[in-house]
Amino acid sequence: MGACHPNAHVEYRESGVTTDSGRMVPDSGDKRNELSGVWSQRPSRGLKDRAKALLVAKVHEISERTQAVDRVRDKDALGVLRLLQAIETADLAARLDYLRGEALSAPVTSEAIEQLMSLFGTPGAAGTAMVVRAAGPQADPAVVAASTSALVEDLLAEL
Repeated sequence: MGACHPNAHVEYRESGVTTDSGRMVPDSGDKRNELSGVWSQRPSRGLKDRAKALLVAKVHEISERTQAVDRVRDKDALGVLRLLQAIETADLAARLDYLRGEALSAPVTSEAIEQLMSLFGTPGAAGTAMVVRAAGPQADPAVVAASTSALVEDLLAEL
């Protein structure tokens, strides 16, 4: 959808999304656009809150990309690990609960939570393998895989 001011007003119309700047952005049906709309309607609480919503978008992106081999980018999965490391688990869980409670973002968020487990919930999961590859040769693959799956397990237990 593109970046907009964190306090921007966003309207959803059949033909697309209109921001308060009057810019019409086509609604591609992409689940990340749905989340961006909900996020943009809320006053910003800072970078960490935006990062919490980004986790949902990243999980959807990785899920879509793992189904299309030519679009898989391991660095996207590493972004998930970085978000899980940077944000307190309780804070992230609280934001995901909030997004699950909003009519516009509830289906997208619930689906992302399910995908989070299947993509990153075990050391051998597809998303976890992407994280390990993206971490590079200097990182211990077993530690990266275990860290990724442990952080996801902690988050899901908090939900």
